[in-house]
Parts: sequence; structure tokens; C-alpha cells
Amino acid sequence: MTKKTSWTLDVEEDPATGDAIITFPPDLLETAGWKEGDEIIWIDRKDGSWELKLKENKMSKLSKLTKVNESFSVNRYDNGYMIEVGGRDSENDWKTSKIMCATREELFEVINEALDMEKDD
Repeated sequence: MTKKTSWTLDVEEDPATGDAIITFPPDLLETAGWKEGDEIIWIDRKDGSWELKLKENKMSKLSKLTKVNESFSVNRYDNGYMIEVGGRDSENDWKTSKIMCATREELFEVINEALDMEKDD
């Protein structure tokens, strides 16, 4: 049996707050592997539709670094981006993290993480 991979859902308005509400049907939740309390990322496809993805666990993408260099590199490819961040690990050894990002949102998350880390002087 093939599972459905796209849904069209109605947006309702909460009469008390005016917030937009979308109710996800059980088959969507099961197929996507989502559960109540999961944080969902909305990605505008720029064609009138949206892609929804489960937000990754907040585990650091730069977890092997404790300090970062003052600069980093971003490469743009047909299928996404790669950010290269250098710095030092917990034992003060030089390390480089190369992270592939499928969307700009993912790329900006890694950039913000690098900017929030202690700079290696």
C-alpha cells in the first residue's frame, strides 16, 4: 500500500485570538513521523505552496568546535549550500566543520550559531 505524500489542509481562525490554526490529520502525522509537541519549520516554495519539515533536534551542528575563527566560507551549489567553519575543539586542537545545508534557513541557523560562539583570538 502506498502512503499519501501530500495533503491540502484548511486554515481556520481561532475566534478568541485570531491566530491561524491548521489541524493535521492522523495519517499525515503518522506518515511524517510527527507527534504532538514537535516543532515544524515552514518553507515557502515561492509557488503558492509550503513545505513543512520537522525542526531538527537543537544539537549543535558545530558541536566539535568550542571556539571559531573570525571568518567562515559559504559555497553555493545547485542543491544547497556548504558552510565551512574553522576553530578549536575542547582540547585546543584546530578543527574544521563542513556542514551541508539544503535551505537558506538551515544555512542561516549555522551562521547564527557560529556568530554566537566564542571567537578564537
